[in-house]
Parts: sequence; structure tokens; C-alpha cells
Amino acid sequence: MSTSFTPILSHTLEHTPGALAAIFADADGEAVDSVSTRLQPDDLLVLGAHYGVLLSMMRSGLTRFALGRPEEILIHHSRTDVLIREVGDGYYVVLALDSGSHLATAQRRLDSCAAALRKEM
Repeated sequence: MSTSFTPILSHTLEHTPGALAAIFADADGEAVDSVSTRLQPDDLLVLGAHYGVLLSMMRSGLTRFALGRPEEILIHHSRTDVLIREVGDGYYVVLALDSGSHLATAQRRLDSCAAALRKEM
């Protein structure tokens, strides 16, 4: 799929060392757009949807305890790190990275990506 968001996601992927995939999704977990260096298109859709469920659960729990909305979630897996970032209006972006990638750089790139996606929306 190619949309007006593709260049934003591609730029993030290309300029983030260790990045494997970037998925931009809506509040229902449906991928709006995605790019990857290694993952298959169907896997990207599943990845985006699953992390959307996690983000939704975090929103619900944090709201219940009046802690505010999650802006970013970081999950360390054995071979992959995943950052999930709110974009706005229920939209979010997922960035999957090789484990051990420089997370501060990835977070800065993801912040820029989210801002560019918001502007394009």
C-alpha cells in the first residue's frame, strides 16, 4: 500500500538504525499504511493490530486510575524492541527494531514521525 504517509514512514525506517518496520494505524487497529525491511505485509497488519489492542488496554487502565493517556510504550522482546507512539485522534504508530538498537535515537525519530503524521492528517 502506498499513501501520503508512506514517505514519512519510509524516512523514519531509513533513518533509524536497526528499524525493521513502521506501521501507522487507526483507533480500530486497522493499518493506514506500513513499511518494512523484513516483515511481510500480512505480518505488518497483524503486528499493528496486536499492539493497538495493547495500547487500548493501557489507555483504559491508565484512565481508570486517572494517570493520563499513554504517549509512548516501549516493549522489550528477546529479539525485538517495539515502540508505540500516540499520534492523535486514536491513531498510533508502531516502530519495531532489532533488539539492542539505540532506543534514544529511535524515540527521537518516532517523535518526529508522529509529528509529521499528525501534520499530514
